[in-house]
Amino acid sequence: MYQKNNVINILLVMLFVIGSVLSYSQWSGIGSGLRLVSEFLIIICNIWNVNFKNYTIILPLVGIFCIYPILMTSVGVYGEFSKQVILYSVYYAFYSLFLICSINAFRDNPMSLVTTIFWTLTTMLFLMMFIFKGVSYNVLELINSMLYNQRYGNNILTQRISMGFNNVNTLGMFAGFLVLIAVITHKNRSNLKNILIVLFSIFIILNSGSRTPILAVGISLVVYLVHSLGSKKIKFIVSTITGFFLTTIWAVFLYFVYFSNSLNTHFMQLDEFLSYRLNYSQMALSLAGSDLHKWLGIGSMSTSFIQQKLTGERFAIDSSLAYFLLTIGIVGFSFLLIYILYLYCMIVKKQSSIVLTLFVFYSVYLVMENILFIPNAAVSTFILTIIFAYMLSNKRVEEYNDR
Repeated sequence: MYQKNNVINILLVMLFVIGSVLSYSQWSGIGSGLRLVSEFLIIICNIWNVNFKNYTIILPLVGIFCIYPILMTSVGVYGEFSKQVILYSVYYAFYSLFLICSINAFRDNPMSLVTTIFWTLTTMLFLMMFIFKGVSYNVLELINSMLYNQRYGNNILTQRISMGFNNVNTLGMFAGFLVLIAVITHKNRSNLKNILIVLFSIFIILNSGSRTPILAVGISLVVYLVHSLGSKKIKFIVSTITGFFLTTIWAVFLYFVYFSNSLNTHFMQLDEFLSYRLNYSQMALSLAGSDLHKWLGIGSMSTSFIQQKLTGERFAIDSSLAYFLLTIGIVGFSFLLIYILYLYCMIVKKQSSIVLTLFVFYSVYLVMENILFIPNAAVSTFILTIIFAYMLSNKRVEEYNDR
């Protein structure tokens, strides 16, 4: 019975990954449908075996993104968009249940989850490249265009290739995730397969013209190499330094958003490097309006709704930090930071190089893209299910790599 259920769950995860990839393409309707169906089926197939006492680590997410917004709505703080806030809160409750059921299905063998996501995503990206074609094989020109930010225009040598994705940065994020997984779980595949997939993924990143995955993967792999080769004492030191480093990145970003003038030379240089995310974040936070909404937020809503109704399609809120400060305010964001600190302490205690590396990748990426704990962000869901499955497993993560 266990093997039968395991096969069913693997098939459902494959369906979820396929739907997630397609939801970012011209087939977004089909993809979103497949994704939603897979989420429902995973819940139905696994909820009967879940002991919810084992998943208290996820409860703070429910409190921050479900209870807190509904409470603010009930006292009239989120009056203008109350219906949208309630709908988002209900959906987040459903998403939390999906996370719990997915984790429960694979906590006895997390590597099965990683392998399923990895190969399904690899296959989907290869198919998208084959179907849409148009990729450039002039690697040197692609590298040059990224270094000197010449990634736009009609020139086939410098334009960014989407491979059917609605956003080239999404393509780059998927490819970056594949590079990371290929390296940190290398013992589960032959060296040739790993090398080929890494090269394929890097090739996709270069065509997408997205610099964030290069930065996020680079930092993450440095942490992985040092952490995985060290003793318990070295692992703790590396984890501590990494925590301070991530905190510094977030603090610098928020300092420029809150306290720096957009005409400041350092602001403009960093803003250009970050593709004007600092400026867009400042514009996003100005949408809060009153001091009350700056402290308590305007309510949790999808980024697409905010972009349509509040920004007038003039800009997108790419940074998770700016998104949460706008939607749940300084108070809600403070609760979120406390939860992230608690989660990081649990990860340090686990002393797993794989889990730590995934968290670093996640933490760097969220500065440039709105993915942190976002239900519709596919890579976020991949990372969260893998991290929680490993953390709640009774075995050490490295044991799975020796198989």
